[in-house]
Amino acid sequence: MAMLENNAWYTSSGLDIDPQQTQEPVEKIKVIINSIVGDFVSYNSKNNSLTFRVDKDLFFRIISEKFGTAVISYKNESSTIEWNDYNYSVRTDTETITITVEEKQNE
Repeated sequence: MAMLENNAWYTSSGLDIDPQQTQEPVEKIKVIINSIVGDFVSYNSKNNSLTFRVDKDLFFRIISEKFGTAVISYKNESSTIEWNDYNYSVRTDTETITITVEEKQNE
């Protein structure tokens, strides 16, 4: 039988610590429109198109919200997007809603 030294730590396979569990959470880019805060998905300068995700619980607030301006925020930096006249679309996933707001185009 082998002798273990006093300062040795042995563990069975599968009981070791996952290094991803000890890492800091990744800070996400946020989109803020009035009191609604969501996660940034994409931005396209053509039509000033902004896409972001929010929890499904916010559905009725989203469809009644005015989207005049949005703030995109990451760490200590932010940028403001403004729409004078806009269209928006709402798509649903399992637990989130994806919203796209863009400048309305004259036809």
